[in-house]
Amino acid sequence: MSAIPPPSIFGICAAHHAINPVFRNSPFYGHPSADAVLSCSLRVKVETQNPIRAAEGRGADWFFSGQPQRTDPLVTASPGNFGQGLAYAARDKKRPLIIFAPVGVNPAKLEAMRHLGADVRLEGADLYTAKEAARAYADTIGGQLLDDGAHPRVVEGFGTIAREMTEAGVEFDTVLLPL
Repeated sequence: MSAIPPPSIFGICAAHHAINPVFRNSPFYGHPSADAVLSCSLRVKVETQNPIRAAEGRGADWFFSGQPQRTDPLVTASPGNFGQGLAYAARDKKRPLIIFAPVGVNPAKLEAMRHLGADVRLEGADLYTAKEAARAYADTIGGQLLDDGAHPRVVEGFGTIAREMTEAGVEFDTVLLPL
């Protein structure tokens, strides 16, 4: 099996042109009142104005665009946003998706993942336990496992946000990323 190349600027550029347009070019706002109070120039990139209301659709869509057409299920673990992004992309690519989520997952996110067509299985009290269940299940069926953020294409999809910020022509001293 060949090694997957690490994320690259070339991959980010390719992702920007290839991912579903509903995830691209999210709004980038300034806030003059906050600038005055904070004595800086604050900009906010809003990633909630797409069908899943999160940036995870970028990485999920770019991941799927690099996959051969498959009918076996993709297996992952997620408490919500990444699962929604994968479910959105898997539905478009007509690939089954099984998501293991912690028992206490946010009910709205659980419903969203299921509504998008994912087979969501509740397992364990936390994401770590859900990931272990996903890994064990993927091993059992010989299926493909995708760990959130562990695949270079997922990272490159997220990198499209930075590309858009850079292309906005604003110089940055500091970038804060909520994780």
